[in-house]
Amino acid sequence: MAGRSRLLFVLGVFVFTFPFAVLLYVFLSAVGYGTMICLLGSLLLAALTVAAALLSAGTLGHGGRPLFFFFLRTSFWALKILERPLRLRPFDPERMVVEMNNVFMEKHWPSSRADGILLLIPHCLQNHVCTHRLTFDIDACERCGRCPVGELLELRDRFGVKMAVATGGTAARRILRDVRPDMVVAVACPRDLSLGILDAHPVPAWGQLNEWPEGPCFDTWVDTDEVARGLSVFAR
Repeated sequence: MAGRSRLLFVLGVFVFTFPFAVLLYVFLSAVGYGTMICLLGSLLLAALTVAAALLSAGTLGHGGRPLFFFFLRTSFWALKILERPLRLRPFDPERMVVEMNNVFMEKHWPSSRADGILLLIPHCLQNHVCTHRLTFDIDACERCGRCPVGELLELRDRFGVKMAVATGGTAARRILRDVRPDMVVAVACPRDLSLGILDAHPVPAWGQLNEWPEGPCFDTWVDTDEVARGLSVFAR
C-alpha cells in the first residue's frame, strides 16, 4: 500500500498544480510565446512542484516537515475533491495521508522523551458491554481482554508514555490543548486519523488505523504490535 500512497500523493500534488499550469500557459500565450514554449513552461511548473513535494517527503529531513505538510494537505484535499472522477477506492486519500506521514516520521523525526508522548485512542475500542467510563478514567479498565484497551495500557506502562481516550475530533483537540504533548501516537479510523494528523500539525503525530470487525465505530480493534512498534521508534 505504501507504493500506492506515494503515487496518490504525487497525483494529488499534480491535480493541485494543474490549474496553475493552465494559467501559466494562458499567460505565456497572451504575451506572445508560441504553443511549444507555453506547453513546456506549464509542464516544467508541474514537474518542479511534484519534485519539490517528493524532495520534502524524502530527503529534506525533519526540517522540511512544514513544506511536506503543505504538500500533504493540498494533495489530500485535491484527491478528496476529485475522489469520484478519479474512481479512488474508499478512504484512499485518508490512507495516503496516514502512510505518507508515518513514513516521513519514521525516517526523519527524532525520538522524544517517553513522558512527552501521548498515546491517544478512540472510545470505540472499548467493548460495548463494558460499564466503565474510560473517557474519564482510563485506569478504570479491568484489562479483561475483551477489547484492546488493556493491552494498550500495558504498552503505556511499559514505555512510560501518557494515554487518553477521545470521543471524537473535538475531544482530541481539547486533549492536545490540555496535555500539550511533544508528540502523539494515535489510533483512529481513516477519516479521523488523517484529519487528526493534519489538524495536529505542528505537533508531530504517528498513526495506526483501527480495524472494524463489527463495522465502523463499534467494538473496533487495533493491532497492538504495530502500536508497540511505533512507540519503540519514538520513545526514549
